Amino acid sequence: MGDGAAKLGLEALMQQGGKVVASSVDHDQPGVDHLEFEFANGWGASVVRGGISYGAEQGLWEVAVTNGVNAEPRYDTAITGDVLGWLTPVEVVTALSKIAALPERPDRDTTRKVGA
Repeated sequence: MGDGAAKLGLEALMQQGGKVVASSVDHDQPGVDHLEFEFANGWGASVVRGGISYGAEQGLWEVAVTNGVNAEPRYDTAITGDVLGWLTPVEVVTALSKIAALPERPDRDTTRKVGA
């Protein structure tokens, strides 16, 4: 688990039976924290703080729902039709829990294991 995940206090969420994978993503912009998540239901999330993310100036986080596989943003979920910005760490964990609880993504590749 990278520093960004620890900053968010995601240890408990990440230990739910291996259902979520988090990885720090390198950026060419210093001071940017970026984590990508993939959940067992085929959905994922991109969590960013810094750079041009919504809330960066206030030190807050942004969450985008993704397709999980290649982190393509998805704007067609019950969570949001856009990205969620200006989030506190508690709100990020809440958003990630909601994404993890979505019904299985209908267009997901069921032969691929989470994190593979």
